[in-house]
Order: sequence, then C-alpha cells, then structure tokens
Amino acid sequence: MKLKTALTTLLLFLFSFLFIDTISAQFFYPPSTSGDVVVSASINVDLYSQLSLSPSTVEAGQPSTVSITSVLPDGSPRGGRDIVIYIDGNSHGVTIVQPALTNSQGETIGFVNSIEPGTYTVCAKDVTEGLEIFIADCETLYVIPVPAPQMLPEPEYTKGDSNIILWNMVGSGIYEYYVEVSTTSDFSTVLDNSGWINNLAYEFDNLEDSQIYFYRVKAKNSYGVEGGWSNIVFSVQDDQGPEIEYIGISDMEGNTNVDWDRDYEINIRYR
Repeated sequence: MKLKTALTTLLLFLFSFLFIDTISAQFFYPPSTSGDVVVSASINVDLYSQLSLSPSTVEAGQPSTVSITSVLPDGSPRGGRDIVIYIDGNSHGVTIVQPALTNSQGETIGFVNSIEPGTYTVCAKDVTEGLEIFIADCETLYVIPVPAPQMLPEPEYTKGDSNIILWNMVGSGIYEYYVEVSTTSDFSTVLDNSGWINNLAYEFDNLEDSQIYFYRVKAKNSYGVEGGWSNIVFSVQDDQGPEIEYIGISDMEGNTNVDWDRDYEINIRYR
C-alpha cells in the first residue's frame, strides 16, 4: 500500500470514530523503498455517551438506578450496544445488576448498591465489539449508614413489673427494630430482646422490683442492612410500695380535753 493510500484510509477510519477521544497510533516504516506504512491504533474512550444515577445518595443496601444513553457525536442513538457497569476503585461490598442491550433510543438501565457505607465512582464501558470503550462520563454514588434510633428519656423509677420503651427514628425509609434489656450498662448480659418488630415502642415485663435496667435499640432497613445501636437509657423498677413501721407518738403532757393548747405539736414517728 502506498503512503498516500494508507493516510487516506487512516483518516476515513478516524472520521468514523469521532465519538472516541483517546487515539494512540504508531507508524512503522519497513526498511524498503516501497513507501508501505503499517498502522496500529487504539481507540478506547467515548466522550458523548452519558451516565446518570438516581438517587445519587442512598442508604447501605439501597439500590441506585444507573441510566446510560449511548449516542454518536451528532446525538444519534446507538441501539444494540452491550454496556457494562463497573466501579472505578474499591468495590468491596458492591453489587451490580448489569443492563440489557441499549434500545432503539440508545438507552438502558442497571442497578448498583453497597452494604458498605462510603463513596463510589460508578462508570460504564461499551464491550460490543469485544473491545473496552470506556464512557468518559462517570458519576459519584454516596452510600450512608442506616441511622441509629433515638431512645426517649426514661423516668428514674418505673412503677410495676413492666416497662414500655419508646424511641424515634430519623431515617426516611421503612425499618424494623430490635430492642434489648440488660442489668449492665455494657450489655455484657442481655436478659431479653424484642426480636425484629415494626413499632416504635416495646414492653418488657416480669421485671424485678428495685432492679436497675438498661435499654437500647437498633434498626434494619428494608434492604436487610442493620444500623448501629441507639443511646442507652435506664430505669429502676418499682413494683412494691414501702413498708411503713409505726414507732410511737410524743407525750401529750398537760394537754387534755379540758385544758388544751391548740398550738401544741404532737410528733408521730414512722419508719
């Protein structure tokens, strides 16, 4: 192939891939006088296709929709493209549902979630021809922890042998809750638990009189990821009234029903 023919062919090749950014080429001139040129080119970045996340901030385990639109430089859609979603960087705890081929509008969707809170860079590449053409448009996904509930204050003493524990939740999702009770503040010994419940309250019963009890709760979102423990509250159980013992009464001295001092004080003693 003559040099002029080779350059013309190369220009037509590059024109057909104007939507590609990175092009590296090497020219090898054989030791001859024929003017033949050997061309090697690598094309691997797509500047025009788009990627978006909805929502871009999610709780741990919550999926974000990854929308991808594959287009040519003039905006024309590219249907039938095989797109692969990947994480640029640490992907520990990440699950990706890969998209189907792009439709006639060049569109397709996939899903990504992580059970590990953190910041993730979500990218995509076109592998239709067996080559990796990387879409330049990557987006950041923010994964936040499942929030911890907030226990409401407890009275110093709780009447009877049962206690209803209450709490609030600041998250916007759907949650289940797990409550524990212990006689130690570090919960080294857990006496009882609620199991996973849907309410913002739980009643513990068969509590002992004069015993101090500590309570805490954690949440689990609808994607099965648990959050941290709440603040700890405590109360002393008061199941019995006090025992009152009569000790005595002071002397009436000279006060009688005949001669009575209306301001005289009588002391009645109890224990």
